Order: sequence, then C-alpha cells, then structure tokens
Amino acid sequence: MKIYSATWPIRLCYAGSLLGILAPFLLGGWAGLALGAGVNIALFLQGALITALCAWRLALVFTDGAALDTPPKAGALLVARRIGIFFLAVGTLLFVVRLSAGPLIALLSQRSSDSGVELFVVKVLLSVVSGAGILGIALFEFSRLRAFELRNRDRG
Repeated sequence: MKIYSATWPIRLCYAGSLLGILAPFLLGGWAGLALGAGVNIALFLQGALITALCAWRLALVFTDGAALDTPPKAGALLVARRIGIFFLAVGTLLFVVRLSAGPLIALLSQRSSDSGVELFVVKVLLSVVSGAGILGIALFEFSRLRAFELRNRDRG
C-alpha cells in the first residue's frame, strides 16, 4: 500500500511549530515569567516535561524518515492534513518572528523605554498566538492517526 512521505519543508515546519511551543519555556525572561514559566516547581516540571517530549519528537522527525508518513486518504482527512500543514507553517513563521522580535523592535522604534515594555508586550502576544503551531500539530497528527486506523480496519 502506498504511503505519503513527509517532505523536508513539512518536517521543518513541524520542527518550527514544536520550537514555537517551547519558546516561552526556553527563552524565559519577563515574557516567560508572565506566561507562568519558572514560577513554581509544578510549572517548572511541566516545562521540563514539555521540553523533553518536544526534544524526543524532534529527534524522531529528523532521524526516522518514516516519522511523519501517512497512508493516503481523501475527503475530510486530506482537508485536515492540509489545514494542519498550513498552521504548521504559520506556527513556524510566528516562532521566527518571536526570535527576531528584539532586533526588529530596536530597528523600528525611534526611542524605546527604559523598562523594555515594548518587547515584553510583543513577546507575550507572540507567545499567545503561537497556538497556531499547536493547532497545526494537532490537525496534522489527527489526520495521520485516523488514516492509519482506517488502513488497519480495511486490512481486516
């Protein structure tokens, strides 16, 4: 039976979306504290667990050529996969914008405040909208899981 293999652009978008999920935990700073990273031991452990799971998935995506493969399906599953890939790309774009937010704000603002509130607000907003990457991963993985379930059911 034919299997669709994920292309390198899909793998990179998947990785970018995973890194976008990790950004509040890894980049820290005031924006990370405002979003709850490092405030208490429970949130620290949650961040450590999410980091470990994302690192494991990233390693699988780049070392196992079949990690993002899926059986071909049409209809709603194909639509969900394509929408998922779109949101993976959006999540990756938001991650790149979040990484470059500091230099961009310094370049665009004539005079920044002493407190750095501009960067704080931008990073918090970018962290909030990074949910696009989470949505992309969820849709992409749901379409893959359901396609494998249907393939196994059809095999008997």
